[in-house]
Amino acid sequence: MALIVEFICELPNGVHARPASHVETLCNTFSSQIEWHNLRTDRKGNAKSALALIGTDTLAGDNCQLLISGADEQEAHQRL
Repeated sequence: MALIVEFICELPNGVHARPASHVETLCNTFSSQIEWHNLRTDRKGNAKSALALIGTDTLAGDNCQLLISGADEQEAHQRL
């Protein structure tokens, strides 16, 4: 069963290239599938891809979720 991390985007400029790259790098340290879901736009993207993250159109104040499933989902859930 997937684990969920719920959060509000606190980045003043939303998700753009630099923060998306940071999230991509961190998520790629795990073997689990990690999906970013922007609840405002209902857009989802692979958190292991900076371009997919930018495509979610996440702005400051947006409610978001990370959906984590896989062999190391517990560790990923704790670190993320």
